Amino acid sequence: MKIDRRVTRLMTTLIVLVTFCRLAIGSDEFRKELLEAATPEWRHLRELFAGCEGNSETTETVSPLSAAGEPQITRKSCTFKLRNGLELVERSASEIISGSQRSAFDQDEVVVCIGPSNSFVLKRRLGSKAWLIVSTGNKPTEGIRRSTEQYWAEYLLAPCSSGGVPFDELIAKAGFHIESLQSITLNDVELRKVRFTYTPTADEIKGHSLSQPLWALRSGTFTFCPRLHWALVASELVISTSEQTLGTESTKVYYDTSKDGVAVPLKVVRTTVSSNVNCESVARFDRIAFRQIPEAEFTLPAYGLPEMAIVPHVNRTRLWIILLNVAFFCAFGIMLLYKRFTRSKKAS
Repeated sequence: MKIDRRVTRLMTTLIVLVTFCRLAIGSDEFRKELLEAATPEWRHLRELFAGCEGNSETTETVSPLSAAGEPQITRKSCTFKLRNGLELVERSASEIISGSQRSAFDQDEVVVCIGPSNSFVLKRRLGSKAWLIVSTGNKPTEGIRRSTEQYWAEYLLAPCSSGGVPFDELIAKAGFHIESLQSITLNDVELRKVRFTYTPTADEIKGHSLSQPLWALRSGTFTFCPRLHWALVASELVISTSEQTLGTESTKVYYDTSKDGVAVPLKVVRTTVSSNVNCESVARFDRIAFRQIPEAEFTLPAYGLPEMAIVPHVNRTRLWIILLNVAFFCAFGIMLLYKRFTRSKKAS
């Protein structure tokens, strides 16, 4: 009986090892097949979107799961331009159109230009012709970049990236394991569905933030359309930590297929479901044009303002620490001088 149990345990161990090896080999084969077929297409899409302009309007509906909660609907619109690393966004008024805080909370027009060597932020009241310079600098903060991009860039680049990470970079990561790669047909269109799991690196978990979107990704599916340069059609992502599941995020992308097979998104619908709230974001693009935009359009003179010298980004925390240290040493020196003066006076 003991021999039978040992044999059973040994056979079970061998089956587990063989299954694990098959999955690992299968994952590598799927990864190689997918990257060889799709990487040139995704890069082509990124190069295409590197020179474009358009308009977008995003409506975000946040619905609390509690019966007492009231849905809040926020609408934002913007005009954007992209040119090889330069980003420029002209945002019109934003408003909360439904909910307990219903009001127009941003009545200013804002221009945010982000570039590798120069960035600036402009603002003016609705109806005004003159732009005011809010800031200039050579290093925009992560907060400015994310607040500028969250209502358009992630949706515009949805065909070839997830959470700001290009698909070819994501799939090539060591923690990305493909469980299956299958062909499906929807409305007479052939699609490829990727089922995967993801194990984030220690650095991704440690630095979890908006700039590290992969820290909570654990598994999901991506569905691509090979006919449209392997653009994303739909995705289902499971977001969780090591302790609990935070929620799920699903994305559907609808395309204008009349432009010679180029994957131009018309509408992107993203639904996030967590333990206490549902959020649905719908981004619509009514105009996307591809052209080589002159660099002059990404400068202050393009808005009737004189070109200014770049003001370096200042780390205010470090500045305050330096000032406090200077103040401390000055106070310490004054105290020593005062004690020395008091002693000399007593001695005399």
